[in-house]
Amino acid sequence: MCKVSDCFRITFILLFYVFLLLNAAQALSIHSKKTAEAYNFLKPLSPEEANTQIALLRSRQKIESCKILFDFVNRTEGNVKATKTQGILLIDSNDQKIFKRLFLIDELGEVLIDYIFHEGDTSHVWKRFGSHCTFSELEDEELFLPLFEGILFRPVDILMPYIHWEKYTYEGPKAYGINNVVHNYLFSSENKQSFSSQGILSVRVSIDSKYNSVRKIEYLNEADVLNQLQISGVKKFESLWIVSRLVFKAKNNKTIFRVNDAAIFTADNQSLFFNPINNENISKHIFFD
Repeated sequence: MCKVSDCFRITFILLFYVFLLLNAAQALSIHSKKTAEAYNFLKPLSPEEANTQIALLRSRQKIESCKILFDFVNRTEGNVKATKTQGILLIDSNDQKIFKRLFLIDELGEVLIDYIFHEGDTSHVWKRFGSHCTFSELEDEELFLPLFEGILFRPVDILMPYIHWEKYTYEGPKAYGINNVVHNYLFSSENKQSFSSQGILSVRVSIDSKYNSVRKIEYLNEADVLNQLQISGVKKFESLWIVSRLVFKAKNNKTIFRVNDAAIFTADNQSLFFNPINNENISKHIFFD
């Protein structure tokens, strides 16, 4: 006959194993849930969804007409002191095209260099030194030259023509920071002689899954990253959401595009500001005084 103490002992052992089994079941449930969440977090897009994301990105390149006051801050490895150049960027969208005017100014507000960008199915860039010369149109190879001495950004980084290239491959999702996901696309520079002459065989564009906006751009030669452009800040000025911080990295140097102020751009005969034939003098004081 089983003693009372033995019954208690057996009951305790059974309860202990039941407790272990319940804990194991709960752990498996939690692990399964986390695995499912991780899968959904990095779930690849279907071919149709990937093409839709690119189409949406292209349609959102047009933004409200605005004026932006910014700095280019250039940092070189081993050099404690950074150099800073102030600039103005004007943007206007009209008739399926984007117009930009970018000029850099010195400490006295005088123009150092002046650019006009016309973006669309075909893009054109003009520049002039100072504010009294006439504009000259850039050749394709000149799009890869620095905007100004000591600045890594180039005209091609302002245009970003690769977003409109037809030949691209969806690479899949990737975790970006904390709880963020980007979808990577590889745009081929095949038949783009100006890019291949620079050793750029493809351009990787990382698109934020939440806001469907570009987060990072990498210029590639095979698997090697030649340089990259990363969006690291967005800020609201009045009613405008503006990319407030861009970082361009190349080898041991980097240039930061840092926005200080922005506002809606309204002016009489606004289109004249983006016409290279018009040689009207422009200074910072026209827009931000």
